[in-house]
Order: sequence, then structure tokens, then C-alpha cells
Amino acid sequence: MSSQFYYTRNGQRQGPVPGTRLKELVAAGTLARTDHICRAGETKWVPAGQVKGLFAEELETVVPAEEPPPFVDPAPEIRQGTRPMDRCQCCGHVAPTRYVVFYQNIGLLIMRQGKKIEGHLCKACINKHFWEFTLITFLAGWWGVISFFLTPFFLINNVGRYLGCIGMPAGTDGNEANYKLARSANERRPR
Repeated sequence: MSSQFYYTRNGQRQGPVPGTRLKELVAAGTLARTDHICRAGETKWVPAGQVKGLFAEELETVVPAEEPPPFVDPAPEIRQGTRPMDRCQCCGHVAPTRYVVFYQNIGLLIMRQGKKIEGHLCKACINKHFWEFTLITFLAGWWGVISFFLTPFFLINNVGRYLGCIGMPAGTDGNEANYKLARSANERRPR
């Protein structure tokens, strides 16, 4: 029983824990027969239900089997910067969102004033903030020593982020049911 084991629970690796702890996890209902177990120092994983004695009276040796099933990313869209349906962090509407950062710069001879908006925004908020921030930066961003050199970078960032969002589907009036209906209609339309 002095052996140490790793186990997976909801796709997350846990451990190492002693064999007695595995029995406690089974008794508490935390460890299921479909979770995988591996002895510390080994690379082979086995479903907990195949370990002799784990769900009975005594823990025996873990028979090495195959690797655990691959981890399935529950939300790959979030990692790619687009979320299919979420609430806009600016207006709160349920709509497709995209992560953006827009900068505004106002030059003041030897100083500058700047602000930014950052977050997952819907298409309407992206359009609104892009035009507001970029127009002010384009007109008032050059009037300072520091700003003269920073303004081109802010403008390039704003335009680049905006162009990356042009293909986004438009949102709805904030009604989740309307959004799902519009999304399904877009998916059925031939391209």
C-alpha cells in the first residue's frame, strides 16, 4: 500500500496519492470506474474499474494498459480569440464576441493622454470603439514629441485588430434565443 498513484478526474491529472487514498476516493464517490490510474514512475494508464481490489476490498497492483484518452479542450474558440456566443463586456448583449484592444492617444506637446478599451466585444461595440478611438488618435495624436512616434503604432494596432474582426457575424438585440435562431440560419445558408 506504500505505492504512490496518479489518477485523472474530469480530464485533470491528480496526485500522487497513496493506494489507501484511492480507496477513500472510491468510497467517497470521487473516483469513478471510468477514471484512469497510473502507478508513480510508470507511463501506462488503466481505467480504475480494471484495477483488482480497488472497488472491492483490497488494492492490488495496477496492470499497465494504454495511455489515458486525449484531453479534449472544452472551449478551443476561447484560446483562438473568438467565442461563438457570449456577453459583450462593453454593452452586455448576448452576441458573438472577439478579444480586441483599441488605443486612443492625444498628443500634448511634451506629454500625452491615452486610454484603451480591452476585452471580448460584440461587433457593434468593436465598430463603435474602433472609429471613436482611431479618429481621435488620427486627428489629435500627432501633437507632441512622444506622441508623434507612438501614434503610428496605435493606429496600426487599431486597424489590424479591426480588420481581424470584419468577418464576425453581427449580434442580435441581446436575446439569446434570437441569436441562436440567426446563427442556425447562417449555418444553413449555402456559401
